[in-house]
Amino acid sequence: MQNTSSLKAIYVLSQTSYDRIYSQTERSTLSKLVDTSAGVHTAEHIKQNLHLLKDIDILLTGWNGPVIDQEFLDAAPNLKAVFYGAGSIRPVVTPAFWKSEIPITCAASVNAIPVSEYTLSQILFCL
Repeated sequence: MQNTSSLKAIYVLSQTSYDRIYSQTERSTLSKLVDTSAGVHTAEHIKQNLHLLKDIDILLTGWNGPVIDQEFLDAAPNLKAVFYGAGSIRPVVTPAFWKSEIPITCAASVNAIPVSEYTLSQILFCL
């Protein structure tokens, strides 16, 4: 099935994070819902090539994602949503982002389970 959406999305995170967060199944599903032809870019590459954000509606990111500051927001005037496929969004958000009122999601609640299991396992191993 080919994507017929006019919404344009871009992945901005390290290749390792991309591979760990977005499985082939998720990538395929996303490409059916939004135009993901902008590809995968690192935060550093985007910082040096802000023009790539000009027509972007959705930011797909996670660990090693870009800092969404005023410069980023100015370069992405159509940005409607940020999907952060990791836990805490603190590394990417700024006061300028909060002022923009763009919705953001994260995987903190999903990450909480394996983090708590790992913590418990370490406590038990130490006993």
